[in-house]
Amino acid sequence: MLSQLVKTSASAAAALSLVAGCSLHQAATEQVTPARPPGYEAHNPADVAFAQRMIPLQERAIALSDALLAKPGVDPDVADMAASIKSIDGPEITQMNGWLRGWEPSPETAVGGAATELAAGVSPADIRSAEPGRAATLFLRQMITNREQALALSQTEIDDGEYRATIAVARANQVTQQRQITTMNSLLGAP
Repeated sequence: MLSQLVKTSASAAAALSLVAGCSLHQAATEQVTPARPPGYEAHNPADVAFAQRMIPLQERAIALSDALLAKPGVDPDVADMAASIKSIDGPEITQMNGWLRGWEPSPETAVGGAATELAAGVSPADIRSAEPGRAATLFLRQMITNREQALALSQTEIDDGEYRATIAVARANQVTQQRQITTMNSLLGAP
């Protein structure tokens, strides 16, 4: 009787180990290849780089706009441009940060030092310390450079990106930012 109990216990333990092993294998397999959520779209390193590089450009644009908008006596047309830039760039930053969180960039797709790629130039402090006319000129010149960098990033995304939403943002940016550049050149009196 005791030997029968030992055999039965050994058989039960073996069966339990087999079931547990299958469950562990299944759990490990599921972690390696998770199911894609409904509506998932593939993205590639160009999409990640676009968001990671565009965010610092737009953050700088907002900081410069805030500095100009806080300055009394600035040309109302230049102030309107600053307000427009803030209203467009702020929501895009939120959207791109959401994409990056969802994509969980890997070390292979992470872009380091994006902020250091920004053209050196006017700071918010420069705008705050300048008289209103000079502040407007500094702002416009720096924002033209900023928008030109954003246009280049947008073109790269259109050429190399995969995620439809980032490509759509890049296309919209090209239209909006080219219009902004034209308006800012006009405000500067440039042809």
